[in-house]
Amino acid sequence: MVTFTRKFLNSLTAVCCSCLLVCAIICSNIYGAPTDKAAYQEIRKDGRIYVFNSLTRKEDFEKSGEVGKSIIKIGYGPNGETVIFDSDEAVQEYEKRNIR
Repeated sequence: MVTFTRKFLNSLTAVCCSCLLVCAIICSNIYGAPTDKAAYQEIRKDGRIYVFNSLTRKEDFEKSGEVGKSIIKIGYGPNGETVIFDSDEAVQEYEKRNIR
């Protein structure tokens, strides 16, 4: 039978806690970086409003002029403009910001 002293167990606990803290810091740096979720943008172009919730899709649109898969709502803008969304999340955010 193996027995451990209290001092050894306390040291082991401290080492484990330190390792968990380091892992948490590393993960927060990797996953805590700015994401597409924080990238809500509206672009007005040619009488339409393009709403992006993805920074990547917005940048692709600026390069190509194409939105790709999107949600189109005709007459949905404040002055009857067509509004084109890159995702359901963009629709939800637009509705929060533009109380209808």
